[in-house]
Amino acid sequence: MAVPLLRTLILYCAVICAVRLMGKRQIGELDPSELVVTILVSDLAAVPMQDLGIPLLSGLVPIATLVGYGCILRSLYRLSGALDEAGYAIAPGPVRVTDRCIALVLAAVLGIGGALGYLFGSSYRMDWQPADTSKQTQTAAIRQQLLDLGFPEAVLNDLTPEDIAACDGALRVVAVTEDHPFNNGRTVSYKESDGEGGVVSVLDTVYDVKELRLTSVGVQLPGAQETWRVYHHFLWTTDPGFCGTEVLQIWPADENMQDGWRFAGDVTGRVLYDRDGQTFTASYHTLGRQTYTADSVFFGQRTNSDLFAPFSMPRHAEHARGYVAYTAAAVQSGYLLNSWCNYTHQQSLLQYPAVTAMEKRMTSAFGNTGAFYTVQHALQFFPEDAQTLR
Repeated sequence: MAVPLLRTLILYCAVICAVRLMGKRQIGELDPSELVVTILVSDLAAVPMQDLGIPLLSGLVPIATLVGYGCILRSLYRLSGALDEAGYAIAPGPVRVTDRCIALVLAAVLGIGGALGYLFGSSYRMDWQPADTSKQTQTAAIRQQLLDLGFPEAVLNDLTPEDIAACDGALRVVAVTEDHPFNNGRTVSYKESDGEGGVVSVLDTVYDVKELRLTSVGVQLPGAQETWRVYHHFLWTTDPGFCGTEVLQIWPADENMQDGWRFAGDVTGRVLYDRDGQTFTASYHTLGRQTYTADSVFFGQRTNSDLFAPFSMPRHAEHARGYVAYTAAAVQSGYLLNSWCNYTHQQSLLQYPAVTAMEKRMTSAFGNTGAFYTVQHALQFFPEDAQTLR
């Protein structure tokens, strides 16, 4: 309670000082420019007063800037009047640079700056290197064991030797794959029975191409305590034309079922793409847990702690793909292993305000939201029977 009161008093004093510095006691004494400054000052003071999450300086600095600007204008008006009274004539000088030229130069600078920002500042700097395949023979036996248990080969081929070795002695494998469209599809119309002897017309959307394939794999590891290694993998089967930033957001099993599972190890993963028959790989821009507060349609405002893996791809990367892996250990038996993967794709450079895919994802936005599109995929099964729910 003390903090809002103190912030209110500080802002109140700042506004009073701002008005007094302009030298007027009544609204009727203000000229148009001073009236505009007064209105803006009141609005700037209201924002940090209402939202405690906004720093106080975010209100005080703009207020001081506007008041300073107003005082400069007032001094210029007074100087002009004093010179007139002293008998000095003020005549306009020759115009060397017209307002139109200045406007065009400023517009050009703004356009060039925006273009350079989109070209060089709209994506993460990734350290792409040719994929090293020299260590694959060291994990050949484990690879074969995983394939025999049903581990998808396309996903297995993208794992690092360390992530393959982490599955040594695997007992079971559970996998689920789903393709997602990132296009509008086409609308088809057909007729079907309404169940009462009549016929109804049905409109449906058909997707001839589903560009993104999401695969989730659970591998049960040996040991006295039930432990699963979870892999969330993505593959672009069609080039979507990468525009900036992408992100994988993982809701791990320990977050969805806190009483049944606990986080049991580091988060690993990487991204890959092909070009001219060669595979390139890189680490994610960042990889780990991020804590943030967001408004959700279903749960309202709450604080989340999710796994995030933001990255950027070359604009026309072939077979762009990657994965994130973590380990979950059982706290109690009988709980559903419930791990979700949210993929956010940037589908356009044009956006305002400019945000990354990760920042957009932290707003809990789903579906087609402007420059970004988010899809979901889940691995859900009861370890007792290892049968997925979808």
